[in-house]
Amino acid sequence: STLDNLVEIRNPISHEERFLRPHVFTTLGGAVTHNLKRGAERVKLFEIGHAFAAPTGSAAPVESRRLALAAAGFRDPHHWSRADAEPYDFFDLKGDVEEILWHGAALRPGFTAGEWSVLHPGRQAAVVTSGGAVVGFCGELHPRIAEAWGADGSVYVAECDLGALSAPSGATHVTDVPREPSAQRDLAIVVPQTHSAADVMAAVESAAIQDLDRIEVFDRYRGPQVEPGHYSLGLRLTFQATRTLTDGEVDERVKRLVDHLAGGEGYRLR
Repeated sequence: STLDNLVEIRNPISHEERFLRPHVFTTLGGAVTHNLKRGAERVKLFEIGHAFAAPTGSAAPVESRRLALAAAGFRDPHHWSRADAEPYDFFDLKGDVEEILWHGAALRPGFTAGEWSVLHPGRQAAVVTSGGAVVGFCGELHPRIAEAWGADGSVYVAECDLGALSAPSGATHVTDVPREPSAQRDLAIVVPQTHSAADVMAAVESAAIQDLDRIEVFDRYRGPQVEPGHYSLGLRLTFQATRTLTDGEVDERVKRLVDHLAGGEGYRLR
């Protein structure tokens, strides 16, 4: 937020606290460093609260109810079965955001490149709905800000506007556990650097391939084996039907998908 977007209090209790907070995650910084400095090896905190902004041209401040997360340290507690504990990273944060939004708002969020100055360049993402609306952000806190908080290592934060999310309907749908085996195929797709993995996933879903049950990204490669200006994205496709699919049927579905990707965005097999 710029100074123009901050809401200034008319009679603040101190000069340092003369603005209403534009984000909720900022108040978690003290709690993160407090725990780390007192020996905590892993810290994961959340807060649901209100943030305030003064949009350009608006006569009154805008108040929003938001969910904020902050995490630092190791991914899991130390255990004798693991020689070294791995640090919490961006992908752990992304997974936490996905789980919370799915269980709390029945939303399977997408992620696109973010440009928030408070976050580390290249280690952040915008949280978006299926319609492309930005509802939040997640990423590694910019090292300069993490240092100002007093943290020695990386700190990861996320924040979502709860007002922009719809509440779950309350209806629960269940399906039988499949009795027939699934079939998997791995594809390596050459993608322009200007396109994100989310763009490719959306293109795959738009093909509406019969019996395609799940799509997962398992690899991303940039190097001499891929033409300049492009990267290779590894996709794992899982097909599930009410009967056992033959290899020929699966191959035919994969071919239709590949043709769809090539004809739409120009994606091709590596």
